[in-house]
Amino acid sequence: MAIKVTDLKEHIGSEVHADAATLLQPEVGRQLRDLLVQRGVLVFRQLGLSDEQQVQLAGMIGTVRNEGEKGIYKIALDKATNPHGDYLKGSFLWHMDGTHDQVPVFGCLLTAKTLSNIGGQTEFANSYV
Repeated sequence: MAIKVTDLKEHIGSEVHADAATLLQPEVGRQLRDLLVQRGVLVFRQLGLSDEQQVQLAGMIGTVRNEGEKGIYKIALDKATNPHGDYLKGSFLWHMDGTHDQVPVFGCLLTAKTLSNIGGQTEFANSYV
């Protein structure tokens, strides 16, 4: 099964339609990486990947950083979930990954585990040059 892609905006963002088994095929990783470079943001709605599958998919698109537990850095303000929760408050309204790194990260793969009862609108900006 091939992936199907729907552009979300004229210049940024595409939704990828495929099941987990299709996305985790090795030949699909390069296609997703190229699409991410071209479109800046990829959306996989209600994909339902396990943590292990998410790390596998991220590794097929790029290099997984050795952070958090088994390559997953939990974004949470609760110190029981993430001991660096206070640090994350600085990105409450605006967030950019890897700005403190000598070489910024290529991208990140996010999964919402607990959704807010209000809000939920996420905007993306691409500063890739």
